[in-house]
Amino acid sequence: MELKKIVISPDNKKAIAFFDELDRKKAEMFKKIDEMAAKKFPALKKK
Repeated sequence: MELKKIVISPDNKKAIAFFDELDRKKAEMFKKIDEMAAKKFPALKKK
């Protein structure tokens, strides 16, 4: 599998907004996973 680099010109607001949204969703997803893990395994809770 090869990684493709995506180049976005700074004036392409739609693409930038899309990737910002993607990043935000990813962060929310990981936060939810962390919360679920913390409930199931209290020992893993971050200090």
